[in-house]
Amino acid sequence: MNLGREARGFTLTELLVGLVVTAIVAAGALSLLVGQQRAFKGSASDRAMQESARAALSEMGMNLRRAGYGVDPWLAFDFGPLTNTPTTNESYSSGPPGGTRVSCSGSPVACRDSTTASDEIVFYARDPGFSRRLQAAPTGTTLTFATPLSVPLLAGQILQLMCSGGADRAYVTVASTASNLLSVTLDTSLSGTFPFQQDRISSGCFTRTFGSAAVFKVDRFHYFVATYADPAHPSGRPYLMLDRGLTDASGPLVEPVAPDIEDLQFAYVFRTNGTVVGSTAGTRLANATGGVNLAAIPPAYDAESTDAARDTNSPANIRAVRASVVVRNPIYTPEFNRGADLVIPAAANRAANASGPAGYRRILVETTAATRNLDSRTPFMPPYSSNNGTDGLNVGGG
Repeated sequence: MNLGREARGFTLTELLVGLVVTAIVAAGALSLLVGQQRAFKGSASDRAMQESARAALSEMGMNLRRAGYGVDPWLAFDFGPLTNTPTTNESYSSGPPGGTRVSCSGSPVACRDSTTASDEIVFYARDPGFSRRLQAAPTGTTLTFATPLSVPLLAGQILQLMCSGGADRAYVTVASTASNLLSVTLDTSLSGTFPFQQDRISSGCFTRTFGSAAVFKVDRFHYFVATYADPAHPSGRPYLMLDRGLTDASGPLVEPVAPDIEDLQFAYVFRTNGTVVGSTAGTRLANATGGVNLAAIPPAYDAESTDAARDTNSPANIRAVRASVVVRNPIYTPEFNRGADLVIPAAANRAANASGPAGYRRILVETTAATRNLDSRTPFMPPYSSNNGTDGLNVGGG
């Protein structure tokens, strides 16, 4: 009886061939998986970097477009103490040179710029959502409002006092946060800064019978890059930061704006032939005719467009700001250690740096914000109601 061929197993050769084929397939699958994981990490980091760049430039761009709103154009940007002030049709012509409220260590102008590290920027704008009338003439130490505040003003808040029609203007700073919503105490230690704190109160319309003078909030915007510890990175990561100069019971209020901003650079566009300063690699911005010139007498409010004072490099003639941010991926990734990953790209007047921290990819994103408020030709004071709003006019906010 024929029972057929006896069943048998695999030969050693067949097993070895099978193992080799399996190893090749497994290696291919693993390689594909690793490639997909790297692509996913790259895609995720790209999205994170784009989101951080969008948040940073959106925040700065929005506020840069406000620069100079409601304040004297020559006070809009702070590069350090001013050397000259307007001399024609300006209430400040008899005052001392303006000062700076923000520490500007080193030479003016250059102290805001760097060719090897991040820049910083400081500018001011009036808050369009706040106004109050004064109940009585201001003193050098106190402002008394006609109606109570909705919320207390924080220590460090700059206030602008303006007579009817903008005939005269004064700037003061709140000394301390108080629960009294009908008055604030003023900081008397700042006389001579931003500009001439308290120096204008005793002149002009501020000594007359009251009812026509208004008070406005002036916001300070100080952007810079610093290390900040968040819940996901307790040891800290680079952030775009904003200091408004305010203090509460817990101390100075400094706000993190956007994470993973590794570098911040600015260049400034002036009216004359669209001159751009701060954009030449390796050349630091200076207080000079070809830089930002604090010695140039800025144009008065009513200066014609043909006035020579509008064609200088005074801070009052800045017509746009170019902001550049270098953003890195949020998580240290060992795979990102190739030469291209180490380069911090060039921006404004800072050259490329080929020795950035390993483990991060980077992108450079830029925007330009126009500063149209610096071309204003008259102080702006909104019309106010004299009969609690029945005439349809503003009754004051804040």
